Amino acid sequence: MTTQLLTKEDARAELARAQQQVELIELDEQVERIRHLSTLPARRFGPTHDLSHMHATQWDNAEAKESWCAAMWKFIIGGCLPMQFSDRLYKRLSQMFMHIAHYNRDGFKNEWFDTKRRRLEWVEHILNADRYGDPAYTWVDVEVRLVDNVKAHIETVIHAILSD
Repeated sequence: MTTQLLTKEDARAELARAQQQVELIELDEQVERIRHLSTLPARRFGPTHDLSHMHATQWDNAEAKESWCAAMWKFIIGGCLPMQFSDRLYKRLSQMFMHIAHYNRDGFKNEWFDTKRRRLEWVEHILNADRYGDPAYTWVDVEVRLVDNVKAHIETVIHAILSD
């Protein structure tokens, strides 16, 4: 029995194929976690309010909340592509879903939207994030609306992220 040695190029190609296979398995596992999370009830803390519509705060009217929510939903169903992540989306999103501060939009974008895996992690993050506050003072009503939309359209969201 003879043993063939791999050339460096063949070994690199074999390693790349193996790494690609591992990444696909990990993405599949992540997608299954997200599908499961989308079936769980949301965790919300604070006063109970009717969240079927947006509430004005002393700083923002309900229309501003609706407008931002629509723009964020468009970003999500567009696959959360980094080049579509605007300053307007960043300035509000960085204060929602228990996000911590990032130095700027590029830092936030690099943290959450650089790769398909990171985009799926962001979806998992918002599905897991506790929602606090009174919609008269916070944007918790927007958070609830976005999470409800993601849950209702989870397969569309996953497909958009994976097919970029």
